[in-house]
Amino acid sequence: MQIKINWKKFFIIFFSIIGLGLLFTPFPKTIIVWEKAEVNILKESYDLDIVTFPWRSFNQEIIINLNITGGNLTLQILEPIENWKREQGEPYDTYFKRTNITELNTTILLDPPLQGLIEIVYIVDEDSTIYKNLEVNYYFYYNNYGIFFLSIAIILISYYIYQRYKRTL
Repeated sequence: MQIKINWKKFFIIFFSIIGLGLLFTPFPKTIIVWEKAEVNILKESYDLDIVTFPWRSFNQEIIINLNITGGNLTLQILEPIENWKREQGEPYDTYFKRTNITELNTTILLDPPLQGLIEIVYIVDEDSTIYKNLEVNYYFYYNNYGIFFLSIAIILISYYIYQRYKRTL
């Protein structure tokens, strides 16, 4: 027996499944911020990297490989509110901090997950050269695409119900 399905039902089911799949299936993302970068920083100065984590991202990790020549380094990871406090000169807490390092190879797991911008600040005490590799990994959901496809499904459902209602009159 052959099942016959009209195009309206097919597209309603298709867009609903795609939309729900995008909303509830996590996708991995890797961002290489710096790879084999060489940065020169002057005495009592700093360099920073800005990393953005999207809404509903999790399993966030930052992989940092640093090698410093010509001095010591202080590494800080700051949340957005801490960035504002630092600019205003107020006391602030850091999410992650290491001081007096000349070499660092570490993976930082962000738990609880952060959303939005974070700053990775490199502060040196002497004129130095930093060789750095910086990689960011996380899982996220395609919220915008999922909502878009579900909106199309809702419009098609509304049209289908309207057509059925119109036929019964």
